[in-house]
Amino acid sequence: MISQKVIEAGTVQHSLEELRQAACSVLRKTRPGSGGEYKGLQTGVAQFFAAQDGHSPLLGVSHAQERLSIADANLFVEVFWGLFREGIITLGMNDESPNFPWYRLTEYGMRVLSNPDPYYFADVAHFEEMLVARAPQIDQVTIVYAKEAYQALRCGNILASSTLLGIATEHTFDLLLEAVADHPACSLFVKAFHEPGVLGRLAAFKAVLDANITQMAPQLKEDLELRFMALLSVMWTFRTEDDHPTGKIIDRQQAYLNLQLFVPYIGRMYELIAFFRTR
Repeated sequence: MISQKVIEAGTVQHSLEELRQAACSVLRKTRPGSGGEYKGLQTGVAQFFAAQDGHSPLLGVSHAQERLSIADANLFVEVFWGLFREGIITLGMNDESPNFPWYRLTEYGMRVLSNPDPYYFADVAHFEEMLVARAPQIDQVTIVYAKEAYQALRCGNILASSTLLGIATEHTFDLLLEAVADHPACSLFVKAFHEPGVLGRLAAFKAVLDANITQMAPQLKEDLELRFMALLSVMWTFRTEDDHPTGKIIDRQQAYLNLQLFVPYIGRMYELIAFFRTR
């Protein structure tokens, strides 16, 4: 459902959430492994809004020539790269067009898009449902902080939301380290237990994981880099290497994107927890 829009000088401005919903609707019609060009996806989103808003194109302009407003086009850049970071799309369409502005839908992306509204949260209850669906064994402490992060964002408290989400993220990583500590291969991760800050522990853990990734199940290896980069992007924004706060304030769109990235991150972390608990 499209929320209230700002009509200004004959343009329509949508939120990041609305643009992402529209992009997912366009991508949902794409086969895995196929894709297109950045401008084509942008035009598809403009056509989606034209059809949904029920307005006709300007005289002499067909729907195929629909364009986003300048504000929407600028925000769409964040949506596109957000979908890339989530692993829903990847760069390059084929060997002849291997880089941006070409893209293609990933197999993982197709699975995510099979849901009606992937990572779109109607309310805090819906957000919790999505977390539990991705990680049925999710710790209740993590849920509490993640829900508070969502509520803080809804109230406009960006710094509080980001801080709470960081706590939920770190708490989940600590649970993963606890599972590793009881695993026969825990000696490989010894550095991850002794680094003074969470960023150091995370970097040390990821280095060992990368060196031994061939021993992991294929489903765990898929998009693992993206999941960890999502975690790092949250941590690096607000903490220095010495584990001190940076004082940086992000905008609402980035804060919402971090909440979206948290859902697949939680799913992958609990898959790793299960991996280390059962071997």
